[in-house]
Amino acid sequence: MKRILIEAGLGEKKLVIVKNKDAEYLRDALLEHYPKLKDGGGYELMRSSSRILLETVSIPSCGYTTHYMSDESGLGSAICYIRPLQAQLSLDVEERIEVC
Repeated sequence: MKRILIEAGLGEKKLVIVKNKDAEYLRDALLEHYPKLKDGGGYELMRSSSRILLETVSIPSCGYTTHYMSDESGLGSAICYIRPLQAQLSLDVEERIEVC
């Protein structure tokens, strides 16, 4: 399954984001790296937890900001998982454009 997700452009990626940016910046960064999220009808962010496998990161009134996500109330040092809310994302292989 991990290979299928990677080929579909939905696999694990390391995102480097600027701290102290607003929710719009974080949304745009996620959509840039995972464009298929646009078809998911929204998404929620989840984190790994020692108590349970995954737990939802609560959404503050200002949305998911980069400052909030780096705080312990958001992600802290946990791995972030993105779950589409209304639709399953396509697992079709993403076309890659090679630049020579």
